Amino acid sequence: MKNIDTNFKQERTRIFDNQRHDAYRTNKKHPDPTICSVCGSLYTNGRWTWDDIPEEASEVTCPACQRTEDNYPAGLIQLQGTFFDDHRDEIMNMIHNIKDMEISEHPLERFINISEKKDKTIITTTGIHLARRIGDSLVKAYEGYLNYNYDDEHLIRVFWQRDI
Repeated sequence: MKNIDTNFKQERTRIFDNQRHDAYRTNKKHPDPTICSVCGSLYTNGRWTWDDIPEEASEVTCPACQRTEDNYPAGLIQLQGTFFDDHRDEIMNMIHNIKDMEISEHPLERFINISEKKDKTIITTTGIHLARRIGDSLVKAYEGYLNYNYDDEHLIRVFWQRDI
């Protein structure tokens, strides 16, 4: 049972405006090296890593920690369906493994929150790539219905459901 539309085409409803600003994406360079005072990730050579921390480094709060503190997600994943209810532990273990693999290489891709209700689970993420990767992995492993919705360049909503 594979309900994903393989002819999916993302429609652009407006022309991209370079003046749009993502408050969590800085255009200025931090001094090299800079450490996140919350999570300990290191900004060096223009990117955030988990490299060893040098003795002297500037301190800031990284964009992922700032998003988490503000509870302002870049990704929302909604999981539901009878199949999900029956296999919740197995599916959530797979999702946590994906998150662990992603964060080991990309410190800015993390979970903000997981809220579980009777009929659905909602996961919020600090980055759009983690949310997209989880959606793709769910369809590859379990099939079902998958839908992506980009609200703008800085937010993705992923909906996955399987009922049988």
